[in-house]
Amino acid sequence: MAAAISIYFVRVSLGQNASEKPTISVSLPEPERRATQGFQNNVEMGKGDAPHHAVAKPIQKRTQMAQAVSKYDRERHEYDGFLHDAAIRVNMSVYGKVTGDLYFLRAPNQLYTISGRNTRAGVIEITLLDGDGIPVGKSEMLRDLKLKSVIHWNGTMRDNDGKSYRFFLSRQVKPDMPIAIPSDVASFEALNGAGLNRYEGTVTSASGLIAQSIFKLRITDTVCYGFYYQKYPNGKTSSILVLRGDNTPAELFLREADNDGISAEFHLKKRLTQDEVIWEGTLQNIRDNNDTKSVVCRRPRTS
Repeated sequence: MAAAISIYFVRVSLGQNASEKPTISVSLPEPERRATQGFQNNVEMGKGDAPHHAVAKPIQKRTQMAQAVSKYDRERHEYDGFLHDAAIRVNMSVYGKVTGDLYFLRAPNQLYTISGRNTRAGVIEITLLDGDGIPVGKSEMLRDLKLKSVIHWNGTMRDNDGKSYRFFLSRQVKPDMPIAIPSDVASFEALNGAGLNRYEGTVTSASGLIAQSIFKLRITDTVCYGFYYQKYPNGKTSSILVLRGDNTPAELFLREADNDGISAEFHLKKRLTQDEVIWEGTLQNIRDNNDTKSVVCRRPRTS
């Protein structure tokens, strides 16, 4: 089989005078240009969508495509994550060579291939290829080795045009929460037992918009899981959102998930008063926008 050859077109523009440096621009060949444009469209398709909290809908089961991909390789694991504003799902093995597949939840029929290597503990280098085998992006990703209940890979994906996008993947490594996910507020309010404590508080946007927030959390010495929802000033509520994370000496780090996967991160610190247990910190959206909001929630110490 003959090897494929890519020809790049280089344009050199001379300055108006001798003191100006010439500029060089590189035009991608047509197949790479189309592949890059398609990738950029998928990455940026979330722009302009409503904030992820605005639409109340229950958490759904994972797509059939994700289940099918994970069957053919026992060493692969399923990750939720995002590229820029777009939710993604990945099936990937990182044992020596990095292999796997990626698709965007809003375009599940377009499968990308992951190829790369595990360069050292906690570091992987990957190349993302489209369905025709054309590279569309490269990334170095770092794993947070301090987290015990979850594996996080964090990095930046750079495409053929030099655009950079935050690239994040996450999967659970300890048993998931032993509680059915409530489908609505009534089911949430009916939850009792299982070590869950009720917290009430507020989520405040940078513009000062305040939403009431109700949490039901189980917090152990090392991990946390539970649910919460927000109630807006207009009386509407968010969907019931799932929370999972790690209780570290430095902070309570929680990942929020909605129907499209991971949607936000909480970074909270504990404060005790004579009467209350208080968690306060920030919530950062990681899809649709990158807004950071302040969070306070509390419960009586006697409960």
